[in-house]
Amino acid sequence: MADSRVLIFKSPTEDFLKIFLPTFVVFALFMFPEIYTSSLVAMLTMYFFDGGHVYSTMLEQYFDPIERKKPYVWQLTLLAFAMNLVVALLYESYFFTYIFYFTVFHNMRQGLGVTFLYRRGEKEMAGFVKYSYYFLTLTPFLLFHLKTRPSNQMGEAIIKPLNLGQSQHLAALLPYYNYGLGLFILGVLFIYGTLLLKKQTKGLLAMGFFALVYVFAFILSQNEFQSYMVLIVSHAIPYFWLMEKRLVTSHSSGSMKKFAVVFLFLIFMIGGLIDYNHQDILDLFDSVNLLMLSLLYVPLISHFLFDGVIWTRDNERFQIFLKS
Repeated sequence: MADSRVLIFKSPTEDFLKIFLPTFVVFALFMFPEIYTSSLVAMLTMYFFDGGHVYSTMLEQYFDPIERKKPYVWQLTLLAFAMNLVVALLYESYFFTYIFYFTVFHNMRQGLGVTFLYRRGEKEMAGFVKYSYYFLTLTPFLLFHLKTRPSNQMGEAIIKPLNLGQSQHLAALLPYYNYGLGLFILGVLFIYGTLLLKKQTKGLLAMGFFALVYVFAFILSQNEFQSYMVLIVSHAIPYFWLMEKRLVTSHSSGSMKKFAVVFLFLIFMIGGLIDYNHQDILDLFDSVNLLMLSLLYVPLISHFLFDGVIWTRDNERFQIFLKS
């Protein structure tokens, strides 16, 4: 990472502080249960980081005079609402399953994006790296479906499509979990052995970092909140700084460029506050509960959809981001 062309920010130290360090801080916090189980940490994780960060995309999509005039902004917003409403009306009991899987996929995609930011200018073996990344992150998530988990956890109720929450099913699937784990280990050795032999080291540490996040969250951890913290912090805090750089380099508003950190902090707080009051809002509009549920999750789903547009090589502002 000594070569500035493969940095995201201005120095290796800044990259480490903004992209990687927060997750290692979380791992360190696990040694102090009285801290990581505190109400303050729970509130910060669930609402400020998780609930709040999805609203940060709005600072470009809705608060940029140029960007909000573009048809795709409103098309994707309406699409997010329509998707939510269809799922809520037709598959209400699966609504949060839909949210869960979409969220994990989005989280996974961000890690892939960061990996390729560190591979800028390197075209060789791009396909191999892409599919290797998915193997390293998707396999732990798939194995999670076969994993015996403590009862009464969210994962037990949310993985409804495969109906693996009952212990007798999981016991029967345990050999498959072990086979899958063995194949995963062999896959890790093959992938890293191949890339090192080919001297394809760009992005290698980033890919390994996100693989570690998924291995911990979905294989090693037996504590649901620890898994959740690692997934959220490794995603939301880097996203804060990625958006900060994007706003500073390409937003059409001078005040947004100058005070990007302040605006991001405020939108995280506002988003977290809305997220915290979701149930109260739903209770207030009980007669139109499913409609309100669909509306409340528009920021989340539109955030996923917008990210699929604004962080692509064809996006003009992303090109400015890369060159700055």
